[in-house]
Amino acid sequence: FFFLFCHVVVTDDDALLFYKKCAAHIFNEASKLGSVKTYLFYELPADETKMKEWVHHDFEFRPQLYANLGEKMYGSFKLVFSGKADKAVIIGTDVPDLTAEIIRKSFQYLDKYDLVISPSPDGGYNLLGLKNLNKDLFENIIWSSSEVLNKTLEIADKNNLNIKLMDELMDIDNESELLDWLSKSDEGNIILKEELK
Repeated sequence: FFFLFCHVVVTDDDALLFYKKCAAHIFNEASKLGSVKTYLFYELPADETKMKEWVHHDFEFRPQLYANLGEKMYGSFKLVFSGKADKAVIIGTDVPDLTAEIIRKSFQYLDKYDLVISPSPDGGYNLLGLKNLNKDLFENIIWSSSEVLNKTLEIADKNNLNIKLMDELMDIDNESELLDWLSKSDEGNIILKEELK
């Protein structure tokens, strides 16, 4: 099982264009996963029709539940594991260099590890894979802060979870991160960069 959050932050036209293109890229990569069941979690229950018209992929669409990011992720994992999944991976839609191959590797690592994480340069993470639901991983963390990854690793260690850290990928949360990503001409998603020009 594989599932996505969809949260588009609208600040100005350029940012909106980026987030739309980046999300579309993630949807396309997710659609390459074949037999993996893919969930897309969106912000508001009333937005389901709009999301389906925009996404054009055969995903399971579900509204996000609860209040903060940790509660939303926990609720999403809980739903997926209640459907008899034996492993699950969650990502955001603001990770332009994420590929289907990276997602496949995260599932492969879950055959050997309890927890798989792709760190972000800002101290958070952009991919989280689990074999079993553990609520501790989503509590007592200051979300969207530089301590998210370290706190998650600390909690995982206390719970005796063996961890696989994947390569770091950038998620784009602000203008400076977007400009930094676009400036790295020999790295990143060339197709998406061309579309943004």
